[in-house]
Amino acid sequence: MDEQQLHRAHAEIARTNAQRPLLCPTPVELGDGLVLRRATAADGAALAAFNAQQHFAAVGRATADAFGAAARHPTLDARCFTVAAAADSGRIVSAVYSVPQLWLYAGAVPLVALRPEAVGTAADFRGRALVAKHLDAHRRWAHALGAAVLFIGGMPQYYARFGYDLCPPRMGGRCGTKASVASAIQARQKRLLELEQQGPDSDKNAVKDLAFRRGAAADASFLTRLVRRNSRRRDLGIWTDFPESYWVDLFEGRQAGSFSANDVFVLEASVDAGSSVAAAFRVASGSGGDKGEQDIKDIIKGDDIIKIPVGFVQICNLGGYVSMFELDDSLEDLSVSWTDATTVLFEWLQEYELKYKAEKKKLFDAPFEIEDKGGIEGLVGGDESTSDAATTEPTTSTTTTTTTTTTTATTASQPPESEPKLPDDWTFQLFLGDTHPCYKSIATPTVLPIIQKPFYWFTQITHLPTFLQKITPVLNDRLHASITFTKLTAKLAIMFSAYSAAGAAILDIKNGKVVHVSEGKEGWTKADLVKDAGGASSLLVALCHGTSWMRMVLGHRTASEIQENGDLMGGAVAVQVLEALFPRMKVDAIIEKFKMNTTCLLLGSLLIASAYALQNQAIVFGSDTPSAAAAIAGLKQYNVPYVSYDTAASVASPTLPLYDTTSTANFSMIILGSGILAFSASQWTQLFDYQETSGARLVALYDEPGKGASVSYTSSISSSSGSFSVSPIIGNNNGIATTAAGLPVSYSVSLDGYMRDPALCLSSNVVRSAFSTDCDRIHIGD
Repeated sequence: MDEQQLHRAHAEIARTNAQRPLLCPTPVELGDGLVLRRATAADGAALAAFNAQQHFAAVGRATADAFGAAARHPTLDARCFTVAAAADSGRIVSAVYSVPQLWLYAGAVPLVALRPEAVGTAADFRGRALVAKHLDAHRRWAHALGAAVLFIGGMPQYYARFGYDLCPPRMGGRCGTKASVASAIQARQKRLLELEQQGPDSDKNAVKDLAFRRGAAADASFLTRLVRRNSRRRDLGIWTDFPESYWVDLFEGRQAGSFSANDVFVLEASVDAGSSVAAAFRVASGSGGDKGEQDIKDIIKGDDIIKIPVGFVQICNLGGYVSMFELDDSLEDLSVSWTDATTVLFEWLQEYELKYKAEKKKLFDAPFEIEDKGGIEGLVGGDESTSDAATTEPTTSTTTTTTTTTTTATTASQPPESEPKLPDDWTFQLFLGDTHPCYKSIATPTVLPIIQKPFYWFTQITHLPTFLQKITPVLNDRLHASITFTKLTAKLAIMFSAYSAAGAAILDIKNGKVVHVSEGKEGWTKADLVKDAGGASSLLVALCHGTSWMRMVLGHRTASEIQENGDLMGGAVAVQVLEALFPRMKVDAIIEKFKMNTTCLLLGSLLIASAYALQNQAIVFGSDTPSAAAAIAGLKQYNVPYVSYDTAASVASPTLPLYDTTSTANFSMIILGSGILAFSASQWTQLFDYQETSGARLVALYDEPGKGASVSYTSSISSSSGSFSVSPIIGNNNGIATTAAGLPVSYSVSLDGYMRDPALCLSSNVVRSAFSTDCDRIHIGD
């Protein structure tokens, strides 16, 4: 799809399109004196206050933004809201709004998608099915818009009652800590120092600096172009296309404390103004190229250096995590790698935490207020003098460099000793999905050791036959690419009931191409499908349970995977054709499948252990190691209280601080960081005895046991069901684990690719073997 086609698709759903169908064109009487209607501009103040009360203040400000005079959102305005209001008083008692968006399916087919948001009902009006009435109105609007999909983020399972299914994933990614990324930052600083010591660089195209600056409306063209280019290159199955007006609204149409006022910072590379890279950038910027002339205005510093935008990062206002991160490598001679950009991001995120995040949180959490100014202009949140729009910080590219690079020195006005510092266990989140390039650019797994499991969107495909007809070009390409079905001729029916073919989606495939998609008629059975196909041999049937087919057609699960779960029945050929038509698809900013690492395993083990714990508190030995820092970040994420001791203090103490002064066990979880195997035999005995008497769980990170006596310690204790071996520390190497630690070898499960912590002591005389056949098994790696 070219840029003109995308422009036309966006124009059809734009709020400026006078022909765009109206949401809830006619008010609906709900009974009890309530009416469901489309909002008007006059509802702005009351609706914003209602959403602030039902949700939180930032949602009220986001509502105000949609009604405000400065609003520039491409599709959202007052007409996107429905309200249930009292007919006599006009009081708003329930509200929902929807944002029309444009999805790209397989990077080729534009699909209008409608995203309901801010679903809320006043407490004294709940239980009247008002949400169902709202969602029905928005579903009708989706049909009028030609929207193939509705999707919403919300309470787990709640929207299933309205025909939504859990797919695709959202908000999954990788996390790191200050300690875990320190080695990557130090490696980059070392490289920069080596380059500096080599003297003046003869290569004029060399990048002299990388720095983030706050984005501005002038960057809109660059941001839209970069997201489109990178999404296509990464072969993303589904992604949201953002027109330039979206970015302009983000920069200029939203309050800083609004729910949707995400922060965007542009990454710039400083190069010699006389370099071929600078010349190429000037040509692209000044001759109607993709970047647009505005991108280069005012960014030349003096006569020597030019700053070229090469990427950007977006920080989500709700949660403070990285929600987008892109790098532009389109200029051939500009050498900025993903490793460079990602490492600079690691350091800059720490600066963002110190300089911006506290103020952003203050604005986000500020109470919702309405000043006596009249109209929507009176809607504010907190002290407006502290917002980005009211600060003296310029907003143009010329002077908005608000961050420093890895080599920038501390300013003279603020001596180093007075600067705030982040603790080593400070955590950041990259919610960018499972396959983002920045992960691969940092090869060492300990740099981003924490894996965040995803939540899910709730998605509804309004009419499967229509959806399939829209994506027919993609389906034909996939049949051709399958080789096996390049010349297939058959009718494929996706049914939803074993007894009725009414509503079934029927794909008419001739010579390897879907030539038509039809719908099973009312009253049809499978026999009618056979007749329509011209015989049983020409008909392929798949029966999908419930809404499971949505996961398949959106590339979230394959037909075989759905079949394994018992949600699909069909012949072998039918399933294989579905596999070819609907493969798994990568989705931007979304994790699909996980490769568990040690810290993820640790968190799971700790949570399991807490069910048997005397008290839910952890002790961390070797807290100054990267692995322990990652574990501490995980404990914080799950709100698990802990105390910690660094390596020196842990090893130096003859008596480990496991009990209080009354000899009561203090901890139910024990975490050993890398290198803590330097414990003495006496200290190991204290740990193991503590496990037996307290029921605590012990986890060792990244280390594999050696052959010392202190490591091979085992003990046997009696229980009503026999003897159990307490094997204290287990590595992920099968040979070392079994020969050095004295583990049993007659188990029924292979240890290859697995890591397990020691046996779980359920009480002083009941222990579960670490490798018994009935215990949990968590796979690590591929």
